[in-house]
Amino acid sequence: MRRREELHDLCGAFAEVKNPDLELEHNKELSFLAELHYVDSVLVDRMIQARYSNTSTGSRVFISHSSKDKVFATGIGTDLKGAGHTP
Repeated sequence: MRRREELHDLCGAFAEVKNPDLELEHNKELSFLAELHYVDSVLVDRMIQARYSNTSTGSRVFISHSSKDKVFATGIGTDLKGAGHTP
C-alpha cells in the first residue's frame, strides 16, 4: 500500500497538483505507470481472494476508520480476512 501511494504521488492524476516542480522523463513515467498497474492488480487479486474465501475460523473484528483512511482500512480488512478472521 505504501508503494501504491508513492506511485500515485509520482504519476497519478493529481501528481502535478501535489508537486508542481515534478518533472519526469517520459520513459520513467511509463515505468511508474506500469508498476502502479501491477501493484493495483495484485492488491485487487488479494482483496477478491480474501473476500470470497470461506476461511472464517478466526475472530470477528470491527475496524473503525475515517473516510480518509478507507483505503488503508480496506487493506487491513483484506489481510485479516486472508488470515481467517471476519472483519
